[in-house]
Amino acid sequence: MRVRALMPMLCFVAGVATHSALAQDKSGARDDAQSFARTLTEAATWAAVAIPGVEVCKLMRIGIAERDWIRGVVVDIDKPYIRVRITDAGRFPHDLDGTAVSTGAILRVAPTDWTPCKFD
Repeated sequence: MRVRALMPMLCFVAGVATHSALAQDKSGARDDAQSFARTLTEAATWAAVAIPGVEVCKLMRIGIAERDWIRGVVVDIDKPYIRVRITDAGRFPHDLDGTAVSTGAILRVAPTDWTPCKFD
């Protein structure tokens, strides 16, 4: 469980290191490094989020200043998506891919849009 907690931090560190290295590189290796960083980030996201039973959260923006969080539990994995049962629909009405977000709704979503809510 602790490894899963460290994955988002690992992705951030890898992304920062890759970005700073790319700023210096003029040889055209930028695409390979960006592809590697993207793959690492996606793998870390899957490791942290795509586990049935994990509580996940998504930040929703309302207008230019207001933010709201929605929460759910991963119930199934349907690559390249996960199914999330909403446990807290937030303070405002939301819509994801044409589906209203309400408590109890099961949404088929991309795991890269979600983050673990708490760590063990």
